[in-house]
This record gives sequence, C-alpha cells and structure tokens, in this order.
Amino acid sequence: MKILFISGTHNRHLHFFRSLLSLEAEFSAIVMQREDQLPGMPENLLERDQKLFERHFRTRFSVEESHFGHISAEDTYRDIPTFLCGPEDINTAAAANFVLSQKPDLAIVFGPDLIKSPLFEALPKTTINLHLGLSPWYRGAATLFWPFYFLEPNFAGATFHQVTASPDAGNILHQSVPTLVAGDGIHDVGARTVEVATLDFVSIVEQMMGGKEFPFIPQKGQGKLFSRKDFRASHLRTIYETFDDDIVNEFLAGNLSARVAKVHSAL
Repeated sequence: MKILFISGTHNRHLHFFRSLLSLEAEFSAIVMQREDQLPGMPENLLERDQKLFERHFRTRFSVEESHFGHISAEDTYRDIPTFLCGPEDINTAAAANFVLSQKPDLAIVFGPDLIKSPLFEALPKTTINLHLGLSPWYRGAATLFWPFYFLEPNFAGATFHQVTASPDAGNILHQSVPTLVAGDGIHDVGARTVEVATLDFVSIVEQMMGGKEFPFIPQKGQGKLFSRKDFRASHLRTIYETFDDDIVNEFLAGNLSARVAKVHSAL
C-alpha cells in the first residue's frame, strides 16, 4: 500500500506519523511548517492574563515534550519522498502535483492548515483526517481546550474522519477517548489523547493493509465550530484561576454536570 502523510511539524504530529512509519508500506509526505510551539505573547493583555498565557503554553510545551520527546521533521521524514512547504504553499499546484506523482492509495492528514483546492482534488478517495476534538460537538480550532472551558473534560478526544471541504465535518471512521486520571491537567489529557489515537490508528491502518474495510459513519447531532479568533487569553481564567487546572479531579468527583459523549469506535 502507498500511504501519503500530510503533516504539521509540532511534536504531537511527528509522534503520530513516526509510529505509522513502523508499518510495512510505501510512504511519502507533505510537511507544512507550523508556528512555534511556544507562541509569542499577544499585545495589550492585562498582567493577570499574561501570567496565565505564559503558564498555559509553557506547561503544554513541557508536558508534550515529556510525552513525545524532541522530534524534528527532517529526522522523521528523511528516508521518504517529501514535499516541504509553508502555510502559503500547501494548497498549491506544486503540492497537488507531488500527490499525483506519488499515486497514494491512502492519505492521512494531521497538523496542516485546512486542505483546499487544488490539493483537495488531488487526494485519493480514502483520505482521513485526525482531528483533535470529538466531532460534531467540538470542531475547528483549540478543540482540546474548549471541553475544559465548558467543564466537560470527558469530551476531550480525537476523531478520524473523511476529509471534506468543510472543517471536521466528514463521515467518521473512529474516535479515540483517553482515560481521565486523577491529577490530570488539561495538557496531560491532550497528550494522552494523541497517544491513544496513535495506537488506535496504527491498528486500523494495519488492518486496512490486510484487506479489512471499515465503515464511515455520518456525523449526527449538533456542535460548535470554533475558529482561532474565538480563543482569548482571558478564557484561561476559568481553567487556572477558578479551578487551578483541577477540572479532571472535579469531574471525577462528580462535582460537574457534564453530558455523556457517545463516540464511535472501529476497533
């Protein structure tokens, strides 16, 4: 089987794809350079929000590095045909032509910007996106953050779905949900989401390579599509000032009234 990766460059993306490289397949990759994993401080923040912003993203960096190590895209993809690009180049004829030259049977997307024309049309029929969020409830951006903000950490998870023109709206192949552990902070849950999704999908692709066909389930129910502009540093007050990053413990103790997430598992 010929498998195309369409990847970002953060540690979580590289951890996922490095695990898939262990499979006996013929690989190629489009790799889009992502922004720095430690974002710059936004302008005009109140001092209290500056401290929360710094805490949030430095903790995320530390937790993810402890789970995934320090990985480079160059080391990950050095032995396979690779198209390296920036955000401005991913949805171009050059990227589309690279896909056509590789003739993949399967494409797996995790980490780049939204796939658009002409790259979209060049992708194989079976193109699967890993969305860090449980669709349809949490779609778009920062969808491992918003379940904590809305005090339902049990909605932190990952969705494998068909790639469509609309963000995170394709038919669902599989959803992965991490076990919530006492003492978890928001970023512990995020890192464990990536880990369980990685293990699940290695198993699914291995079975695909063996000839197994998996059904894709239409998304049902209503959720919210979040954009990057929806997030403000002041939202972090709920996570850290009100709960001191202790929302998982509050949930496990039965102190939060949360909905039940009915997820679809292909395994």
